[in-house]
Amino acid sequence: MGKGPPSYWVSLAGLLLVCFVCHNHSRSSVMPLLPSSHAASFAPVPARRSGTMAGFTGAAAPMPFLMSSVACRDGEMWVPRRTEEESESSEQDAQTTKEYALRYRIFRPMSLSSQQAAPVVVLHGGPSVPSDYLYPLVDVIPYRSMIFFDQIGCGRSSIPTDLSAYSISNAVDDLELLLKKLNVRRFHLYGQSYGGILAFEYCKRVAERKGATTNNNNDEEACCCLSVILSSAPTSVSLVETEVHRLLDELKKDEETTSTATTNDDEEMEEEDTKALWERFRIQHQVRTPEMPLPLVDAYAHAGTIWRGTAAIPDYVASPPSPNAARLPSAMILRGQHDFVTCACTQDWGSAFHHPFVRQVVLAGCAHHGLLEQPRLYGDTVDSFFSEYD
Repeated sequence: MGKGPPSYWVSLAGLLLVCFVCHNHSRSSVMPLLPSSHAASFAPVPARRSGTMAGFTGAAAPMPFLMSSVACRDGEMWVPRRTEEESESSEQDAQTTKEYALRYRIFRPMSLSSQQAAPVVVLHGGPSVPSDYLYPLVDVIPYRSMIFFDQIGCGRSSIPTDLSAYSISNAVDDLELLLKKLNVRRFHLYGQSYGGILAFEYCKRVAERKGATTNNNNDEEACCCLSVILSSAPTSVSLVETEVHRLLDELKKDEETTSTATTNDDEEMEEEDTKALWERFRIQHQVRTPEMPLPLVDAYAHAGTIWRGTAAIPDYVASPPSPNAARLPSAMILRGQHDFVTCACTQDWGSAFHHPFVRQVVLAGCAHHGLLEQPRLYGDTVDSFFSEYD
């Protein structure tokens, strides 16, 4: 079996491609995916090794984090995790609480309490691909304060080795703690790829809590998500994996139809073919640029390695809130025309939100990372939607 592509090919599609090429006879067993492309941004990310970014940067050491020229303020907070530890003196496991550092960055902090242009809380993908690739949002969405944070397990935040520290529920807990710490009361929510799943689960939790509250809860009423955008986020992880396999099939068939080369079983040739097929997939369905955009390269350089991509959430399927829940915020479901998170992966969001105020938007000419492909179009689309609900 070939060695597979270098570890800098760290996207959901990239890892699935390795599985497909090396095991194209087996569809029932998908190789564990590492932390993700973002969603899919799901991204799978292999363990970091010295020099993994050399293919893009020419240097073995990871690059410094990219920074926008817009004024920003960095901060840190500590989030709890309860873990089970074996106790020698008791038949039952002892429950302990550990704390981990969650680091955030606020762009245009002076506008955080603006009543004309509410701030945007940004949730990155992965799991475990930090916020860097989404920083360009600051440049294409003017005036608004924007809050980014690296979820536990990647980037500047703590990276626990205990898997019990990771879950969608834990990530939503962290988001709630951050909003409380920053005293953010009115805001828009934006989630890209896996971040879109977190955004939905946050909105769903709040709606169910409001619906279950019989008395007035001033804190719940005061904290208001005005609207939400899910960008390239699937309702089902298994479905997006199926779609990736289908798209790879199509690319491979096209290659077989047009190729005049003779079959070669040499291991080195197989590895080169794998790289070439993944690069075609990247350009077609992940990010349609001649080279991998620097913000994405930078995010992958600091991606986590413990809670890995879609393998971390293989059974996730979005479900609607309970019947007594309050209404979820109005939503935009945004994806690229050539996105590997296809229409089949996003068409059920309307049912999940369980109200008619869900707008499906497809960006022409874009794939999974429209922000990095057509930034002005992407920024205008996002800001225009948020402006409707300020």
